[in-house]
Amino acid sequence: MPLHKGPQHDERPMSVNPFLGAANPVGDMTAAPPRHRLPDTPIAPRRRISSCTTN
Repeated sequence: MPLHKGPQHDERPMSVNPFLGAANPVGDMTAAPPRHRLPDTPIAPRRRISSCTTN
């Protein structure tokens, strides 16, 4: 595994983030990001509730 020289010139293990394709010098990514799915039905428009009215 290649080593990354940080700002203090210390060598830390470097891992590659497969989602961004960039080097991540902090650590290896163990958890995958959540997958956001679109609903099967179209989303109904939300009505704006005017609870904060100024008189």
